Amino acid sequence: MQTIDASKNLISSVNENTFSPVAKSLKNLRLNENIINDISPNTFTKLKSIKDIELKSNQIQHLKKEALTTSFMSYEGKGTLNLGDSPNIDYLSQDNFILINMNEH
Repeated sequence: MQTIDASKNLISSVNENTFSPVAKSLKNLRLNENIINDISPNTFTKLKSIKDIELKSNQIQHLKKEALTTSFMSYEGKGTLNLGDSPNIDYLSQDNFILINMNEH
């Protein structure tokens, strides 16, 4: 499976085991318009092929680098992380991905 669109499903949190069954092949992940407020450290690190993650219109307050580091570093080129209107980000290094914040437009 290369794409999962789990938008509009009232998902409140994701962790490192959420996507384990498709970790090796998943390239695109859409979790838009949920109620996600908690993204555990290492949540996306097992997703070795991930290219794009969309988290628009959620209630994310903090996203630490540990949630993303390995997944985007393993992608050849730059991946896209779309946080939409998520307000507070503790730390994001943009060396390995392109950050899109829809509030800036």
